[in-house]
Amino acid sequence: MPTTEPFYRKALDAIEHHIAIIDHNGTIRFVNQAWIQFADSINEQHHWLGYSYWKLFNNNEVVVPQLQRLLAGEQEQFQHEYCFHSEQQQRWYLLTANPMEWQGQRLVLVSHCDITAQKNTEQQVRELTLQDSLTTLPNRRHFTQFFDQEWRRGARQQQPLSLLLLDIDRFKWYNDSYGHQQGDRCLQQIAGLLSQFAQRPGDLMARYGGEEFVLVLANTPASAAQRIAEKLVEAVNKLQIPHQDVGPDPIVTVSIGVATQIPQPDLEQAQLFKAADLALYQAKKQGRNRFAYADLN
Repeated sequence: MPTTEPFYRKALDAIEHHIAIIDHNGTIRFVNQAWIQFADSINEQHHWLGYSYWKLFNNNEVVVPQLQRLLAGEQEQFQHEYCFHSEQQQRWYLLTANPMEWQGQRLVLVSHCDITAQKNTEQQVRELTLQDSLTTLPNRRHFTQFFDQEWRRGARQQQPLSLLLLDIDRFKWYNDSYGHQQGDRCLQQIAGLLSQFAQRPGDLMARYGGEEFVLVLANTPASAAQRIAEKLVEAVNKLQIPHQDVGPDPIVTVSIGVATQIPQPDLEQAQLFKAADLALYQAKKQGRNRFAYADLN
């Protein structure tokens, strides 16, 4: 970019976005002050004029071909979100590129806008939409997405997928006796305990709805799933949450239905959930405060 245009140079230097102008070879012809200051802050100090923009993006298979199309006159604009994570901070940028004509040359003006705050907000919103507000456990929507993901993984790798469906016994009676505020505290206390049973990347404990919870255990055979169910029943008993309207041992308890299956292409994941639900019904029928297993073999 000619240095005889101080007005345009000052205008671009006044913009807070990082701006570069590149030619048909991807060679940087101009960078503004915001670009230089940011590069200095992360110790990327180059003589930018004449430096390869393609090299800067490591010949990225998305960015470089699109910018080449702009330079060839085959499209009019290109936008691309990308992450730039330094040792100090994780940042997100929106790259916007537009062609321009200058003294008979076709150049591209590239702007890099910091959208880190926007991305962080989006992430927070996503987390909120996938989190139960009362217990802070993943919610039913999160469970549905995760269950589908692990079902597909289990089908690809032919590994067993186990599902535990938990229900707090006689919780309606608990709410009637102690009030809904105490009922909420009971749910939070139990949720805090249950969350400890989902430790691996392929595990998820979620609040399915009301007083019902669900635990997904990837690559977990039936025997291991049943041992976990037994430990869950015992752990809830050890909380010793008083429940005056139940039998000889007046504490809050849970019933659990357990089912395990190796996902197959011709099977629906709903079959596994239905089996766990039927097992939960059997645990209730057998006296509660226990687990039952649904044999799908």
